[in-house]
Amino acid sequence: MLFSCGDGKPTEIDAELEAQYYIQSLLKSPGTTDFRIAKTYDYGDGEFSVESYVESENGFGGIVRTNYSCTVKFTPDGKKRTISNVKID
Repeated sequence: MLFSCGDGKPTEIDAELEAQYYIQSLLKSPGTTDFRIAKTYDYGDGEFSVESYVESENGFGGIVRTNYSCTVKFTPDGKKRTISNVKID
């Protein structure tokens, strides 16, 4: 799922959305997610670091906060991405 704007060059928002999409796929109840504002750092050449947290239901129906961070790297054409250095706690 890529969201690139205008000129096809990935933005910090693109990186945040890609990180959210990936993290959501790892959660027990992905339909209950509430993502919060992220700190995103642009390292250039299509590489971004994203740090944030998400609130979602656990297996018992309680709301839990999960901190996460990852690196999002886009290909030069902005059409593909890889996500690495994922940390969830």
